[in-house]
Amino acid sequence: MNIGKEVGSVVGSLVSTGAKTLNRYIDHPLLNHLQAGNVVQLVSRVTGRSLQILQAQDGRLVLDGLGGEGHQFFNTHFTVMREEDCIVQLHNNFNYLAIISGTLQLHSAGSRNAGTGYCRFRAREVPFDKNFIVLESAVEKGRFIAVCPNGVIKSALATSCSDKDTHFGVRLIFSPRGMPAGTPVK
Repeated sequence: MNIGKEVGSVVGSLVSTGAKTLNRYIDHPLLNHLQAGNVVQLVSRVTGRSLQILQAQDGRLVLDGLGGEGHQFFNTHFTVMREEDCIVQLHNNFNYLAIISGTLQLHSAGSRNAGTGYCRFRAREVPFDKNFIVLESAVEKGRFIAVCPNGVIKSALATSCSDKDTHFGVRLIFSPRGMPAGTPVK
């Protein structure tokens, strides 16, 4: 019985290590859109609409998943700051996406022009579906950006990589490297 558990543990470790190594070398078209300086839209799989920033009646900036698609919808544009191993920060006029205590929110960087650790996300492709990515909090492991079918932001406490609510297409709006803008979401 113990041998079976050990073998299972070793196999699981090898699969995990192999997947991480393989991900470094396989071309991931959507992850390539998440390069430093690129401006992107995150298109929800469940709504077919973009993640957007809105102003609530009380003046706070809030998020939902019912934004438009295209160059003219500035409140849906997120500039990418990229670190190693597909760690990204996404901001719109220095209002950074952040997961804090299991809640997706906006963190205003103000004059510092930098997000906190809570603004860091690990971007990964959805297994077996190169048309979508997930964004997992780098600080709060296992918590993802997610949108409900009605466009309301889903609590990150109730998310997993396999939930379609956490899947996003990436539409490239602008690249300083001259890549074609407006690349359609597949």
